[in-house]
This record gives sequence, C-alpha cells and structure tokens, in this order.
Amino acid sequence: MLHCMMETIHRYAMVQPGDTVTVALSGGADSTALLLGLLALREQLGISLRAVHVNHHLRGAESDRDAAFCAQLCEERQVPFFLGTCDVATYAAQRKHTSCEMAARELRYAQLEALCPPGSKIATAHTASDNTETVLERLTRGTGLAGLCGIPPVRGRIIRPLLYVTRPQILGFLAQQHQSYVTDSTNAQDAFFRNRLRHHVLPVLRQQNPAVDRTVGVMTRILSDEQQYLEQQAQDAFDRCFDPAQNSLSGLQNLHPAMERRVLALFLQRCGVEVSAVRIARVEQLLQTGGKQNIAAGVYLTADQGMLKWEHAQAPSPAVGEMVLQIGENRLMPGRICMARLEKINQVTSNCNVHSKFTNATLDYDKIKGTAVLRGRKQGDSIRLAGRDFTKSVKKLLQEKVPVQQRSKLHYLQDDAGLIWIEGIGISARVQPDAGTQQLLTLTVSDG
Repeated sequence: MLHCMMETIHRYAMVQPGDTVTVALSGGADSTALLLGLLALREQLGISLRAVHVNHHLRGAESDRDAAFCAQLCEERQVPFFLGTCDVATYAAQRKHTSCEMAARELRYAQLEALCPPGSKIATAHTASDNTETVLERLTRGTGLAGLCGIPPVRGRIIRPLLYVTRPQILGFLAQQHQSYVTDSTNAQDAFFRNRLRHHVLPVLRQQNPAVDRTVGVMTRILSDEQQYLEQQAQDAFDRCFDPAQNSLSGLQNLHPAMERRVLALFLQRCGVEVSAVRIARVEQLLQTGGKQNIAAGVYLTADQGMLKWEHAQAPSPAVGEMVLQIGENRLMPGRICMARLEKINQVTSNCNVHSKFTNATLDYDKIKGTAVLRGRKQGDSIRLAGRDFTKSVKKLLQEKVPVQQRSKLHYLQDDAGLIWIEGIGISARVQPDAGTQQLLTLTVSDG
C-alpha cells in the first residue's frame, strides 16, 4: 500500500517538502489507513501532518464515538487534532433540493477549508473502490467523457493519495499495523444508491473481473489525459470563435460536432448559464433554425447565419444600500434577512460551525478591521477567498459560481480593509477562523 501511495503522490506532485498536510479523518478504515500511511511516509516526503474530524451529528452516539476514536488515535500517534461540528439536518432542510448526503459533503468540505492553514494540503481517503463506484454511478445516471474520468487525484489543494489503492490492500495494511477502526452503520443500509451499487452490483463485476478496480483506474487515468487535451483544444477554438466586444460566436460550422459541443459549453458558462446536455442540444437546434430563444432565466441567445449572440434581459433590481452590521437581525434588501450572531469560544476546533460558503458564513470576529458594513455589489470589488492564494474580481466569481438571476440579490460584507464575505461564494482568507480564534461571527441569510 505504501508503495502505491508514494507512486501516486509523486506522479501527481501532490506534496512538496515543507508542506503541511491535513488528513480528513472519519475514523473508518480508509481514512485511518491514510493517516497511518502518511505518518510512515512523513519523513521521506518532508511534510508535517495534522488531522481534522467533522462530526455531522447524524448518527447520535455513533457520531460521538467516531469523534472520540479519531481524537484518541491522533493523541496516540502524536498528530495535532482538530474537531469541527455541523448541523447537517438543519442545513439540508433549509435547501429543499439538497439531500442529507450532499449537505454533509458540502459542510464537510467547507469545514475542512476553514480549519486548514492557508497554503496547506487536504488529504482525503478516496480509494480505487470509491473511484469505481463513482464511475458506475455516473454511468447509471448519464454522463459524458468528463464523468468517466472518475475522481480527480488532485483538485485545488485537495489530494487523494489512496486513489489507486484497493480495499483489500487497505485492510491488509491495517491488519499489519494492528490498527482498529470504526464502522459507519449506515454503510450497511440499502437506502442509498451508492450502497446498493456496492452491495449488489460490484460483487457481480468482481466475480467477472477480480481486478475491476484497477481496470477502471487505468481507464480513468487515460480518459483524464484525453479530457485535459480536449479541454485545451476547446478553449483554443473558443478563443478563435468568440468576439468579446459583441458577445458572439462565429465559425462554429468549421468545427467537428464534438468540438462544437465543447465550445458551446464554454459559451454557456461565459453567459452565466448552467451547462447541461439538454441546453447544448437546444443551442445546436437554434443554430440550425435561427431565431431567438430564452435559454435560461434572463438569458437570451440569438442565432443568425451561423453566428450566435447572447444578451441579458435587464430586470429592475431592488435598491441595495449600505448599513452597519448589527448583532441580531439585519434587513438590507426587501424580503431578505441577514442574522448575525456573536459567539465566544475557547477553541475553534471543538466548538465552531464553520460555513465559509452558501447562505451561512462564520468569520473570526477579532480579525475584522474597524466597522463591518453590509451592502450590495460595487464596481471593482475583489476578494481573496479562504483557501486560495490569489485575489479575484467579484465579477469573475459571479460568472463562475452564481446564476445571473440571483446576482443582484446577494449580500456583501466589508470592513475598513475591504470585502470579507460574499453570500453564496465565501469568506476572505483574512477573516478565516483558526486555532487561535476567540470570537466567531456567524451570518445566516434567509428569506423573510
């Protein structure tokens, strides 16, 4: 297992000497093996280790048992340990179309980002088996080449050293180390589609090919290389076809249909529209027939003689002013409430609910410079988000992350030194909670 880990780490340049790596530790077999494996390779890699466990409070006493196990394991192995908590059930209930499984994932990654030092790496315990399950799940629900690439070994500062390690290798390694682990009882239930794949579909595939995880791993590596190449080719084609002054595309008839679809996907992203196979098919049809079509809320595409143009329907936006943030209820925009709550804590690692994105945000109150002002968007706004090493314009962030029709409704928080939070996008690295945090400012936005 260690050899496979080291090979993966080097192949994808996951870490460099001097890096700090935070292990996302659940206490299960995979993450426990990840922690012990990185401990065994720590000196060779020249890295320092820490661990974070996120208690989702979904399984009662079992959740608390997992947290206690992780704390004890890290104490025994002399690894700095940090504990975060989150209320997944409430978070999911506030979002009608978000499952508990998805809510837990969103909050877990938000906490990992918030509890990790800037510039450090986050190691998650995704394995070859997880990769196979992901590919099968996407195949079942419908996917393209990007979906068949499986789980990426590296995404931003998230690394996955176990991605090509199989479950038998992990269990064998833990047995050699005489190391116990905890088991999530919900993994045995067939209520989740992923579990049904694991319990009923994969055993049949493994009867046909015991090395199916390795086979899928080879396939995803090859397809990832091809996907990366095609993405670059599509970007080059888009740059040739797109006229930013006119917000238009031309010359699409010269492209292969596969490349045309990729260029259209980039065009839709540029328009601030969520990309889907259905939308791309509608645009292809529009190019053939000509005319004008409402492709998404407030976004219109016009096709004429092979040229495609987009424009936004300018709906009147509610007036957005400025107000000094008050602890308690704040009403900046009609129909929306921003609740601010201040909490003193002894240690951020054991008490904080860190939501750095979405409609909740948690900031280190003592890092705020001067007066905190709640406001709308301003021309030229920019921010360096937590977990990133660069500053980006709000305009670009909105284009990447927020549907057009929602942009005028967002709350922004600034202090005397600049922006510190954008609703739906994230908090500034400057106010990110850490192990020294004494006071947490939690913002919750709701309709009301």
